Amino acid sequence: LIEGAKTSLTLSLWAAQLEVLEPHLRRARARGVQVRMMLFGESAPQNLGSVYLHHFIDSSIVENRLGAQLMVLSADSREVLVANLGPHTDGWAVRTRDRALVLVAEEYVRHDVVLAALTAKVGKEVLLELIALNEDLMFMVRGEELGHALEVGL
Repeated sequence: LIEGAKTSLTLSLWAAQLEVLEPHLRRARARGVQVRMMLFGESAPQNLGSVYLHHFIDSSIVENRLGAQLMVLSADSREVLVANLGPHTDGWAVRTRDRALVLVAEEYVRHDVVLAALTAKVGKEVLLELIALNEDLMFMVRGEELGHALEVGL
């Protein structure tokens, strides 16, 4: 999918996934492909396109809610791979050109990117306070009802 991309790659990756894919992404960049990525990791690689770090919510919360280290890879907004390659569950993957699923997968990444940029501007504390005060947001983040989430701590 990466090797066949002509104009753009939109990704959501975990650090271990990036380690495997980075040489392919660098070749894509060398061909002029625009790379936009949400990364669940500690540091962004240099010269790999637009990389946003997912530091606004603890990544273990995301992994627990999803039951996966979800990887999303969209090429040219035409084809998407959504996969669970996490170390704690059985792997699975879906690769499709279905326009609806490509759209949903790209929107998933775009919303995380926008939230990362917003959080970098206003601060993580503001985001966490907003989530803690709103039962619906708490459910969206934790996948749990507010009472239980407060017991274990956001």
